[in-house]
Amino acid sequence: MGHSCASAYIQLLSLILLSGILSLENIKLGFSSDDHNVGCIDIERKALLKLKQGLTDPSGRHSSWVGEDCCKWSGVGCNNITGCVNRLDLHNHLEYLDLSLNFFEGVQFPSFIGSQEKLKNLDLSRTYFVGVIPPNLGNLSRLLYLDLKSFGTLETNLQWLPTLSSLKYLTLGGVNLTKTTSYWLPAFMIVVYH
Repeated sequence: MGHSCASAYIQLLSLILLSGILSLENIKLGFSSDDHNVGCIDIERKALLKLKQGLTDPSGRHSSWVGEDCCKWSGVGCNNITGCVNRLDLHNHLEYLDLSLNFFEGVQFPSFIGSQEKLKNLDLSRTYFVGVIPPNLGNLSRLLYLDLKSFGTLETNLQWLPTLSSLKYLTLGGVNLTKTTSYWLPAFMIVVYH
């Protein structure tokens, strides 16, 4: 009796597993079309239009920011399934970037950030980026606020720090500073919060 119950139980589990796999395959097939696009979410479209009002756009790059589907606008990318904006290319208009609390475990610290020279506020705390903080972070001379609090394996030698002449707030808690030399301290007097 016990053997037949176990056998029936295994068959039932196998059937449930097979049903689940077939259901997932149907869902995957239903959403695999490149033409599938639900359009952008209204509140995100409105937020982008508000953002556009604050941009100086002499080249007219954002002139395509009209109509209901913001996913079709130049520089805007959306998730084809949810319609959520997941990419925004402002070509050097970016002043505020907050990626905090996003789980980028195993992803190298993004070097493109050092090219966003108009950034004033950068929060990458608890993002779990790994690797070396790139020296081009020193290009961000307008930066006022920088939070790099890390639970990943970030490291730096702080050579980029003296050029951040506008910086008012800095957090480096959890960042590996063992390769740091003391030459930067006299050149740049700042309170470092951990």
